[in-house]
Order: sequence, then structure tokens, then C-alpha cells
Amino acid sequence: MKVHLDQLIGLLFFTLLCQPVCWSQISPPGLGKVNAAEWMAVGLKQKIGTKWHLNAATYFGMGRSSLPDNYNPFKRPVLFVLNQEFSHSFKNKWTYSVAVSARIQERYNSTFPYELANPAVKKERRFYSRFTYAKALNKLKYAFTFRPEMRFFNYALVNVNLESAQLRFRFNAKAYYYLNTLKTHKLISSAEMLFASSKRINEDWGQLGYKECRFCLYYSIYIPKQKMEINFGYMNEIIDLSNVTDVNYLAFDVTIIDPFHLN
Repeated sequence: MKVHLDQLIGLLFFTLLCQPVCWSQISPPGLGKVNAAEWMAVGLKQKIGTKWHLNAATYFGMGRSSLPDNYNPFKRPVLFVLNQEFSHSFKNKWTYSVAVSARIQERYNSTFPYELANPAVKKERRFYSRFTYAKALNKLKYAFTFRPEMRFFNYALVNVNLESAQLRFRFNAKAYYYLNTLKTHKLISSAEMLFASSKRINEDWGQLGYKECRFCLYYSIYIPKQKMEINFGYMNEIIDLSNVTDVNYLAFDVTIIDPFHLN
């Protein structure tokens, strides 16, 4: 399968224009070059104050993946994530966010029998921000987001062949479409392109370049009485251009909205 960058850009633009992301669904993180993966998360989204339009969002998530020779997305644990984000909305259409994330990733050998690698654990500290423009058109809402992020990696052993840091830029197009008059059911889709520059231990930074594309489709249900949103869906991740890896994700998350009633 050969994929060109202009084709990916065209697909991203088409998704932006024609498909119905939800502001609160927790999209899967990338879990590497595997065949299939799954992602589950539980989150809290709290309004800090209506006057200043401040929000805090916290979530814990876990990802599992298949082996290189099968398509069982539940086969092995890969990633554990704890994420905290603060956002501020202004002028009705603009939002900026700052966030910090702690992640623990299991590393596996790429050859049979695919046991844990050495070192087996990769620890990550991630810092990122978001700049979002959003607009509503009756039942349809859409948003454009630019997300710069910095990632730092630590291992139990020092190895010159391993990645120690990464600078990444993410460009995201989002929209969702309400399916009923109460606006409790909606379809969600998103398209995202990632560009990155990496640094290995005792080496200089590499060239900034294309990393991957991600396309999501979700179904979302909001339960007003419990102030709970349930999302389940699918993500397709296209990694690299020269040697393409196509990864399929199943995703499920639950978010509790405004549990402390601080307004």
C-alpha cells in the first residue's frame, strides 16, 4: 500500500468538510506499529467558573494491542496514561489549553515470541497546549485545533539507541452532529496530522517531518441526569509514508461532567 502526502492532506481536508469530534471524547493515543489496538478511559470535566470560562479535565486511560502476527486488540497491555488539562474560552469561538501528562508504556520485542524488551518500561512526561477555533451551525459544530507538545522519555537502562525527547505538532479538524432535538445523541468524527522531530540519547535533534495521520468516528451519548457522556468508536492510524503501517483501534470512554458543581 503506497500513500502519498498529498493524498493524506486531501483526505484530511475532505474529512473536515464532509464528516460530522466531540469536545469531550478522549481519543486513543498512538500505540505503535501493530495491527489492532483498543483504548479505554475514564475522565472528569469540571467547570471552574462561568465568569472566566475556565474548565479542568482529568482522565485515566489504558491501551492494549495485538501481537504483530494477529489482530486481537486485547492481547497485551501497552500504555497507561494520567492526563490533566486546563482550558479557557473567550470571544465565544476561541479556546486555549495547557496540560501535563504522565505515561507508562510497555516495550516489546518485534520478533517472535514478542516478549518484553530490555528495558521493558518507557516512562513519558508530556507537556502540551491547544489553540482552538470552534463554530456552531445549527446541529453541526466544527473546530480547528493546533497542538504543540514536548515529550520527554526515561528508561530503567541508558541506551544510546533509544529516543529521549520529541517535539511534535498536531493539526486537527473536528466536528460533531446532533441526532436528536435534546442534543443527547451525536455522531463524532475527526482527522489529525502529526509532524515530529526526535532526539536520541547523546545525539542531536532529527529533522522535523511527517509522522502519522489519525481518523476517528464515534457515537456519543449524553445522560443529563447523571451528567455523564459515553463515547465509543473507531480510529484508523496511518503511520509513515515510505513503509506504511495501518493500525485499527476500538475505543471507549466515559466522562463525568461538572461533578462538584462549583458554579
